[in-house]
Amino acid sequence: MQQIEDRFNAQARYPWTFLCDEPLTEDFKTRVSTMTDSPISFDVIPAEHWGLPDWINGTRAEQVRKNMGLLRIPQGGRRRETSRSHARLRPDQLTRQRTVCVCLGSLTESFDLASRSFRNLSRFNAGFLARQDILRSYRYYWRIQPGSQYFCDFLEDPFEIMREGKIYAFNMALREMEQTVSTLWEAVYDFMQEHKLRINTGSNLAGFVTEDEDTYTLCHYESSFEVVDMKFLRSPAYLTFFDYLDKKGGIFYERWDSASILSIALSLFLHKEELFFQDGIGYRHGDIQHCPQGDAYRTRRCACDPKKNFDLDQRSCLGKWQGL
Repeated sequence: MQQIEDRFNAQARYPWTFLCDEPLTEDFKTRVSTMTDSPISFDVIPAEHWGLPDWINGTRAEQVRKNMGLLRIPQGGRRRETSRSHARLRPDQLTRQRTVCVCLGSLTESFDLASRSFRNLSRFNAGFLARQDILRSYRYYWRIQPGSQYFCDFLEDPFEIMREGKIYAFNMALREMEQTVSTLWEAVYDFMQEHKLRINTGSNLAGFVTEDEDTYTLCHYESSFEVVDMKFLRSPAYLTFFDYLDKKGGIFYERWDSASILSIALSLFLHKEELFFQDGIGYRHGDIQHCPQGDAYRTRRCACDPKKNFDLDQRSCLGKWQGL
């Protein structure tokens, strides 16, 4: 939050909104309020949007987490400190009123609960974030992940870029671990068949997730940094798609996350021209980093190492996206 304020928001003055599955303490609210001159608001995620839905077998889901924990799959079932995500928002109205939302997952740290929280958070971000009452008057969000780092000055306003007809903006793209999404593409294919829809392999974006109707590339956009038009997430087409996958149970019976679900939806329903690669933003989350190159590195006063760039990593899907 402090890096965003220093590099961008101290001038842009987008307010912050925090969402959490439990009430945040007054001490927390006071501490974050001292970091910005912008307005801040807080809200609690409704219980029906968090936790196991009634069609999920809790015993089966628990066993999956244990099995993934033994395999040391990240967020599969081993201990993690926290599962949180942030979002930054802009209102639907074409005015200077703006907001930034920070969406926090569960703060629990006990064994297994972190992986449970990750799944709850994935389901919430994929299907319910854009439908929160506190966000109904807003159109765009920018998700900001705790522990992430922003290394460069912002020379463009990310929300102004979205107003130029963009629906999704991202900073990195990578491949998912196959064992976490082993039946996801099968479920997507079933959805398309059931709704008498064809996967448009001729689309200039469908090739990001599939080279033919039978195979899944495992590619997805790194969701710890994303700017999204919530009009798409609220659309009947997307909500029908999400509800279908939600009922399949793969979020809990495997480890389908919001990044994979949303990336597939974007690739099936949109065109490449509606997405934007935020190349000028220096960003790091976990062990992956995007650092601007050449003149952009100097003009944006970046503090990252330009030699450490995930775009060139064998796990990156950026080259595939650029080649579409």
